[in-house]
Order: sequence, then C-alpha cells, then structure tokens
Amino acid sequence: MAEQLNEFLEKIQNEAVGKATEQAELKLAQAKLEAEKILGDARKEAEKIIADAEAKAKQFAENGEKTLRFASRDVLTYTRQELESLLKKVFAEKAPEVLTLDSVKPIILKLAAECEGDVKVEVPEGSDVEKLEKYFFSELAGKAKGGVKVCPVKGLKAGASVVSVNGDLKIELTDETLVELLSSQLSPKLAAVLRD
Repeated sequence: MAEQLNEFLEKIQNEAVGKATEQAELKLAQAKLEAEKILGDARKEAEKIIADAEAKAKQFAENGEKTLRFASRDVLTYTRQELESLLKKVFAEKAPEVLTLDSVKPIILKLAAECEGDVKVEVPEGSDVEKLEKYFFSELAGKAKGGVKVCPVKGLKAGASVVSVNGDLKIELTDETLVELLSSQLSPKLAAVLRD
C-alpha cells in the first residue's frame, strides 16, 4: 500500500507540476503576446511622433525660406530706393554745373527758329535777361518767324525752358528734367543690378 500511495502521490505531483507548468507556459505566452502588442503600439507611436516631427521640421524650413526670401526682397527694395534717392540728390547738386545757359543756348536757338510765332525762354532767376535777349535777337535775326522774350523764373536753378506763345510747344531743358531723365534711365539698370 505504501507503494501505491507513493505512486498516487507521484502521479498527483506530476499532474500538479504539469498543470503548473502548463499554466506558467500559458501565462508566459500571454505575457509575450501582451509585450509584443505593447512594443508594436510603442513602435507605431514612435513612428507617428517621428513623422510629425519631420513634417513640422519641413514646414518650419519652408516658412524660414519664405521669410528669408521676403526679407531679402525687402532689403533689395529698400537698398534700391535709397540708392535712387542718393543718386537723385547727387544729380540735383551737379545739374547746375552741367546744365548752364551757355550749354543750352544752341538748342534754344534751334527751337526758336522752328517756331511759328514768338517764343518765351524761361531762365533761372538772377540771369542777365537783357544780355540774353540781345544774344537771341542777334543770333535769330532773319532766321526766326517770331521774337524771343526772356523771362526769369523763380525756383529754376539751371537750364531753361522754351515755350511758344501760342502754347503748342514747351521744351524743358532744366535741371529738374535732367535729373528725372537720368533717374528714369538709371532706375531699371539699378534694379537689374540689384536683382542679379
């Protein structure tokens, strides 16, 4: 009977160990499945975080590039405007030296000779009107169809304007028109230089 009891106990022990082992293996398998699921979810979350971070970094870089483009455009625009302003100022300062009455007299003579009637020549204030009228009268004698009257104009710094009395012609050979002409010619070229 002791032998049977030992066999019986051994059988119970083997069954208990077998069941415990089986349950342990089942729990271990479940734990592994749970761990794999957690690990898979963590990987997916990490991939999502990385993808979001990459998208934000790309957007940040694009925004930075746009901002830089706008800023550089604004700097170039400001620089061009400042250069144009500076050059206009230089032109305005130097125009009276370049555009003297003596330099425009031949042009005035040619225009006055072509006009049908009397011509008024507007000159800077302080010019010797009498001397200029004598000059034009002597130079245009027999060439012009009308007379020439010289009128000083307040605010005119250099050059002259030729105006036909009937108003169909006005040619400005003044410092202001020279500055505008030079500035208009310079502006597109300056803009092109600043674009390159």
